[in-house]
Amino acid sequence: MRTRKGTQMLRTILARRTHYAFRDTPVPESALNHILTAGMLAPTRFHQRPWHFIILRDEGAKREIAEALRLKPSLAGAPVWIAVVAEEEGPASWDLDVAAAAQSMLIAATALGLGSAWLMPWLGNPDALEMVERLLGLPAGVHLAVILAVGFPAEEMPAHRAEEVYEPSRVHLEQVRHASSKAPAC
Repeated sequence: MRTRKGTQMLRTILARRTHYAFRDTPVPESALNHILTAGMLAPTRFHQRPWHFIILRDEGAKREIAEALRLKPSLAGAPVWIAVVAEEEGPASWDLDVAAAAQSMLIAATALGLGSAWLMPWLGNPDALEMVERLLGLPAGVHLAVILAVGFPAEEMPAHRAEEVYEPSRVHLEQVRHASSKAPAC
């Protein structure tokens, strides 16, 4: 059964797209606060909330990081970057926790009419990751998980269509059998 709110949420999820170019219009502070709140509402293991969010607006800093990571120059033009970081001493699942927070923030940005991009070009390149963490001024024991570029998109993109993205071949239905009384409990 779909509710009106549920249907709107599904439309928002389908509308979420990765944007690579942004207008220079500032992101309203209220919108940024809504995005950060959505991130902080994400599920975490035992409600440990290992994340911290660094807001980057400085054009020079964004450009320096974008150049170092060989990102498209237009990504540095996003009015706001949100660096999602986590403390090393947090839960073992910190990477999953911050991924959930980042996804919630991306969906919130879409709901607010903003575009966004998930940036992680340092994967498999520890030197690049270390360099970005240094540029961000992260203390020892705090690590970068993802950077989100957020702003008003330079161009509108059509929403995904559910029938285009839903792949039945990736859904595996398992028939569950009732175990006999002699079988060990799982």
